Amino acid sequence: MKARLTPASGALEGAKSDLVRDDFRFESKATANDSISLKMDWLLKIKHEALTTSRKPALVISFVNGDGSPRKAGSWVCMKIEDFNELIGI
Repeated sequence: MKARLTPASGALEGAKSDLVRDDFRFESKATANDSISLKMDWLLKIKHEALTTSRKPALVISFVNGDGSPRKAGSWVCMKIEDFNELIGI
């Protein structure tokens, strides 16, 4: 994915979200487990940050090994259905 990393993973004032593209803001979560609990707060946070900058929100979920390297399941993106439909032309 061609996106810029946000300094301090969005912890600094004025530099929100984990990753930014011209059209999207991404929150990124990773786990070394076989599952991850999806928190509505993550989605609402990235939605707010995206809307305040006229971008679309998305959540990236990565399955990684203990050393941070990617696992076979890879990374997935969670986004609003309306934004997905627009991307695929529905």
